[in-house]
Amino acid sequence: MIGFHRFQIGDFAAVTVNDGQFAREAGIFFGSVPDAELEPVLAANGLTRDAVPSWFDPLYLDTGQHKVIVDTGNGAERGGQIMTNLQAAGIDPADIDTVIITHAHVDHIGGNTTPDGMLAFPNARYYIGRDEWNYWTSSEVLNLRPERAPLLRRNLSDIERVFTFVEGEAEIVPGIQAIPTPGHSPGHIALLVAGAMLHVGDALHQPLHAEYPDWSASFDTYPDVAPAARRKLMKMAVEQNLRVFGFHFPFPGYGRVTPKGATWTWQPEL
Repeated sequence: MIGFHRFQIGDFAAVTVNDGQFAREAGIFFGSVPDAELEPVLAANGLTRDAVPSWFDPLYLDTGQHKVIVDTGNGAERGGQIMTNLQAAGIDPADIDTVIITHAHVDHIGGNTTPDGMLAFPNARYYIGRDEWNYWTSSEVLNLRPERAPLLRRNLSDIERVFTFVEGEAEIVPGIQAIPTPGHSPGHIALLVAGAMLHVGDALHQPLHAEYPDWSASFDTYPDVAPAARRKLMKMAVEQNLRVFGFHFPFPGYGRVTPKGATWTWQPEL
């Protein structure tokens, strides 16, 4: 697969940076939807239950004032390719001044640091939703996930000095605004970029979540809350004619949403 893809969002130069690809059983993405309901939808979209593909799409933005990475991927220890592909795109991690974390699942924060605990983006300020930070750095969660606690500590609490906590619909840097969208995780944020594109993070984990917003993924911390976040974002995209970018959408991650009955459909622009 191509390692990076350049495109334009309003006045911002953008690069999707490939961090890898995987495939998993459909139930991971669509929860407990009965086979009789799920399998015809998968077949109509050229998918099989055994191996639904997904991508890891960190996003680089040059706003003219700031050089930004949205989500840092898996990290080298987990096979992440972000550093290799940033280099291939001619982007120096030392030039990045802003790292925005949509949420603190390991495939979004694993590249915050290098395997030896050094900052992967040494000159950047890191931004995360306050509710997200409070949840993933709590002793309760760390004790419940002992296998992930070292990675969470190294990429969050051990580097707390570089973090700024985002609350509400704050403008993180000029032209990039947070949109609170809890559900997939407790403090998940989506982003309005250059007034022209919604970065939905994992609020929609698969393009089919636009058409079936009530099908929550097993990854969703609050599966009963996540559908409202998906509907909020899809309505906003249509009403404001915004592109829609998803971290796990088919590389390079962006496309358009159009109404389809009472819901929507996402199609890539390429």
